[in-house]
Amino acid sequence: MGSLFRSESMALCQLFLQNESAYSAVSNLGELGLVQFRDTNASVSAFQRRFVNQVRRCEEMERKLTYVESEIIKDEIPVQDLEQNPTAPQPKELIDLESTFEKLETELREVNSNSDALKKTYFELTELKNVLIQAHTFFADQETHPHHQVDAMDHTNLVANEVSATPAQHGFVTGVILRERILGFEMMLWRVCRGKVFLKQAELDSAIEDPITGAKLNKVVFMLFFQGDQLKGRVKKICDGFHATLYPCPESYEERDKMLTGVKTRLEDLNQEQSGSSVPSIVNRMETKESPPTYNIVNKFTSGFQNIVDAYGVATYTEVNPAPYTIITFPFIFAVMFGDCGHGLLMALFAFWMIIKEKQFLAKKGDNEIWNTMFGGRYIIFLMGLFSIYTGLIYNDAFSKSINIFGSPWKIPQMNVTKGIWQSATNKIMFLNSYKMKVSIILGVSQMLFGVMLSIWNHIHFRRYINILCEFIPQLLFLLSIFGYLVILIILKWFWFDATRSSCAPSLLISLINMFLMTYPKEPCYLVSMYDAQEIVQKFLVALALVCVPWMLLIKPIFLHMGRHRYEVTPSEGQEEHGFGDLFIHQAIHTIEYCLGSISHTASYLRLWALSLAHAQLSEVLWNMVMKNAFLLNGYAGCISIYVVFAFWAALTIGILLVMEGLSAFLHALRLHWVEFQSKFYDGQGYAFVPFSFKAIVEGHSEV
Repeated sequence: MGSLFRSESMALCQLFLQNESAYSAVSNLGELGLVQFRDTNASVSAFQRRFVNQVRRCEEMERKLTYVESEIIKDEIPVQDLEQNPTAPQPKELIDLESTFEKLETELREVNSNSDALKKTYFELTELKNVLIQAHTFFADQETHPHHQVDAMDHTNLVANEVSATPAQHGFVTGVILRERILGFEMMLWRVCRGKVFLKQAELDSAIEDPITGAKLNKVVFMLFFQGDQLKGRVKKICDGFHATLYPCPESYEERDKMLTGVKTRLEDLNQEQSGSSVPSIVNRMETKESPPTYNIVNKFTSGFQNIVDAYGVATYTEVNPAPYTIITFPFIFAVMFGDCGHGLLMALFAFWMIIKEKQFLAKKGDNEIWNTMFGGRYIIFLMGLFSIYTGLIYNDAFSKSINIFGSPWKIPQMNVTKGIWQSATNKIMFLNSYKMKVSIILGVSQMLFGVMLSIWNHIHFRRYINILCEFIPQLLFLLSIFGYLVILIILKWFWFDATRSSCAPSLLISLINMFLMTYPKEPCYLVSMYDAQEIVQKFLVALALVCVPWMLLIKPIFLHMGRHRYEVTPSEGQEEHGFGDLFIHQAIHTIEYCLGSISHTASYLRLWALSLAHAQLSEVLWNMVMKNAFLLNGYAGCISIYVVFAFWAALTIGILLVMEGLSAFLHALRLHWVEFQSKFYDGQGYAFVPFSFKAIVEGHSEV
């Protein structure tokens, strides 16, 4: 989530390559897909650029392959899988095939032979380097402790009773052995040599790759000290038996150091054989004030939600990314408008089918843009379906029918209690209107408040501390003093007024208007104050909201004009300090936009209420006018009518309620996130990081 919360860190670097190693270096960078190249010669035509001949050759080969592929597709020739056996070639074709195969086999064997030889040499040099490095330590220990009288049972690494004063008077061998064989190797030395061999060992810090199998091997460097040719023969036989590799090691420090230098030089030469250049590449990190590109690491689940955000505007470098919160808020806002557990179940099942079949669909790579868009948003659709099931259960709505799952403590006069409470009520529309309208206000104010809270993370990250005092705090107080207070009144009204007092329940719209008009009538009862101190509290909140307006409008321009902080109108570089008039106009635009936007954005969330009622009513009309007619006939005619009418009803349900209504709710949820939510904290003035990646080019996600 850290990468998704903010974009990845970027660095502008210069890369100097030799002509011989340029191809290999760029090829490796293309495999990694972590570098975006910038064209510093934009004015140079394509025909005047370097490597144009190589590019033409690649384009020509690609053209030929594309032509062959198009002809195969045009003639509808099936491409046989590897598991199928092709037809036997004609005799005249065997000669060409034989020569081609012989040439390929010879070239491949030569390449493999050279590669194996290089890997084996690299492997042996790596082991020899580690032996020489550890030999310095072993001989240093012997010189520090010239007399060793150690019991072999006290330390598993020592299998000798004694060693004479100077190692030079004794014979020794050095080599490497697998770590899992060292214990048996040590015990065998003890038994065969009768404790007259002194063993020193050290484990390598990192595993090395086997040149034949490619497996990672953990090895141990050892040095054996002994006296006499008889023990020398026994030691070498034991080393051969345990497949230990012996390497030459000079006795003097100067000779060992000289050999070690030569080994390191040969290893460096082998590392530069692949690039074909003896001069290493140079990477120079550059300092710049230019805003870097934005890059967020995504996976197949989060990529759809990130695309929703990027469609509005790519995040400015390292600013807060709305995508992590959109993963939850977007399908939930959609479900509030689409709330029907039956329709949500169908949508979730369709998305789940795409998810379990995603490998097959990814392999096909179709050209249908509508299908590719739907398939790319399969996880979004899946979450929208799940959230719609949840809100549908709250609305007690499944294909416009209610289900009395948990029962109800309400006493109703109707005898048929199996029906849902809301569907059987005569004032169902009035109740749902009031309920969904208030829920829309609560959800809208909560999401906008969350957006304002996110803005403080941008202020802290970019060190715009003056914005915390002059923008964040007054914006928060302005929103809470008006619409936060309205949410509290909605919740209090739900708690304080039940069915017995519904006739005197206050009108929240009129109460909000009277709050700004400073009028508090005593009658009728639905205009009376909801609680005793309401007049004092509302006057204080109105005064606080009015104070926040000049707070946002004047303090920041005055403070900046006094020269205490540097002011930039936009994130781009090269902006100079502006006069007080420019500062004031710029701040006035933001203040008016926020104050008026808070009112209009709150009203905009009423679309949740409107679309939810429209979807429910359309579903009910479709049931009453279509599906209900299937039960008018009895017997065989009734079975046929149910079959026919159900097919017609299902087609209309999928075409209108799922596709059209779903698309409508999706677009409205998109607008609520782009405008009402992201405008509180999201700048979106960045540009995307487009790495040079072979994988993206092949899959069609990037251009060369």
